[in-house]
Amino acid sequence: MRRAIVTYFVLACSNVLAQLPSSQPRFEVSTVKPSDPQNTDSGRHMNNARLAATDQTLKELIAFAYDIEIDRVFGGPNWVASAKYDIVAKAQDDLGRRIRAADYQPMTQALLAERFKLAIHRENRELPFYVLVVAKGGAKIRLAPADSGSNSLNTNNTHLAASGIPMSMLANFLSRRLQRPVTDRTELSGRYDFKLDWAPDSSPVVRDNDRAAEPLGPSLFTALQEQLGLKLEAKKGPIEVIMIDHAERPKEN
Repeated sequence: MRRAIVTYFVLACSNVLAQLPSSQPRFEVSTVKPSDPQNTDSGRHMNNARLAATDQTLKELIAFAYDIEIDRVFGGPNWVASAKYDIVAKAQDDLGRRIRAADYQPMTQALLAERFKLAIHRENRELPFYVLVVAKGGAKIRLAPADSGSNSLNTNNTHLAASGIPMSMLANFLSRRLQRPVTDRTELSGRYDFKLDWAPDSSPVVRDNDRAAEPLGPSLFTALQEQLGLKLEAKKGPIEVIMIDHAERPKEN
């Protein structure tokens, strides 16, 4: 029985790798270790055939690798949403020129199958969610330079700086922030550079004599529309989710 179980998961990992075209670049070397609890940085950076992920849970990595919002990832042991890891992965130098921004996701799928023994499947669930669409007047974001290989999203409590990201990555960020799935329906297929600033969720107020209290800044919903020309619409219906069938804590190296 034990041999059968081991064989199943070896095959599951092999199936993920088999789905990648033979010409698809892969990470040749990788290091995975638990994040430093004292570290306040968090995010992912992809450039020059290199992925650097800091303070990331396996659920966050799955959401990135499979281009899906984090609240559409279910199942697995409890640690997949709480244990945080730092990952550095690199493809061979001679492959660097051929690796596009879109290549990092399938490369990360293979990495997760190898290092976390990840096996998943997809199914539909009835859930409340938001759709991200272009607001009236059009989008107010600019395309990243065509020759840019960078892909990064950095955020703190009230600020987001994005470089060369698709709208699906913005939807993923909003999903984490709002704790509800967000689906990209902007029909913006490029990769974009932009910044976004909004007020804290519990914004302090200022008073001027008898004037009504006012928030110190726009809500995230308002900031999206005013600064990026995008908006969120509430919906409910069947949406595709990812179910984690198996995951193991990676061996540190």
